[in-house]
Amino acid sequence: MRSIAVIGPNADCVQFGDYTWSKSKKDGVTPLQGIRKLVGKQVKVNYAKGCSIASLDTSGIDEAVEAARQSDVAIVFVGSSSAAFVRHSAEPSTSGEGIDLNDIALTGAQNDLIRAVQATGKPVVVVLVAGKPFAMPYVKEEIPAVLAQWYAGEQAGTSIADILFGRVNPSGKTPFSFPQSTGHLPVYYNHLTTDKGYYKEPGSYDNPGRDYVFSSPAPLWVFGHGLSYTTFDFEKVSADKQHYHPFDTIQVAVQLKNTGRMAGKEVVQVYVRDMVSSVMTPVKQLKAFTKVALRPEETREVHLSIPVSVIVFDRQSRQAISRTGHF
Repeated sequence: MRSIAVIGPNADCVQFGDYTWSKSKKDGVTPLQGIRKLVGKQVKVNYAKGCSIASLDTSGIDEAVEAARQSDVAIVFVGSSSAAFVRHSAEPSTSGEGIDLNDIALTGAQNDLIRAVQATGKPVVVVLVAGKPFAMPYVKEEIPAVLAQWYAGEQAGTSIADILFGRVNPSGKTPFSFPQSTGHLPVYYNHLTTDKGYYKEPGSYDNPGRDYVFSSPAPLWVFGHGLSYTTFDFEKVSADKQHYHPFDTIQVAVQLKNTGRMAGKEVVQVYVRDMVSSVMTPVKQLKAFTKVALRPEETREVHLSIPVSVIVFDRQSRQAISRTGHF
């Protein structure tokens, strides 16, 4: 790779989050700075802001498109901006306490920017620098690589450059689900059985359905989702026994194998569902997780413990109770 385009309203600014001390680049490393420092003189970096987070002005998109055309790959940094505690910023905040949006789509002309850069035919990576999830159906459908960085602190630019260039293998999982649109809210992963429609017939304009006539209630990315530069296989999943008493602890074991070519970390997650119960319970609930580091082709047996008391709960009495059934 000889050249790279670094584009977007969050490419050359710091985002420390709400109630922080500064919005000044002198107090942190921006993505543009981090990438330039990592590649040095070996790779040409073409930068263009493209658009603002808080404006519908598209006049800067042409410059961003030209930067992409002159590069081997384009990285587009979009998302939100949160107010610093000292409240000095050239642009208004779009995320944070007391900062609400009527639409959960990317603000301003950010979607237009992504579409225009994608139309160049160059490989595109979208990086979300934000304090909350956004509805990004076009990004999910058309962009082959998406990275959620959130607000990563003073060294955000250094860390994102390390991940983008393979020095660090990403291993995070989404802490919430991403909705398809504002109309798809809420998108709890642990919803009740009837929360996503009765008929279970998702639709489209080619094949209208019920519940949502022209859509599916599914999220873009569900809680707990996250990819890596390597791949993992879950093998021989088992529990220590089939029947448990109220004060028992469930022991879950799984053989985890790194089947890729790069060392990496995987988060093993255990979800529980009460198949038939006297009170309505969620379709699944996360009850245990752990992160495991593996070398290429390495296999390890991973153990997780779940006290029975954490999977039985009566909503009326607000107390844990024992229930007979299948989980």
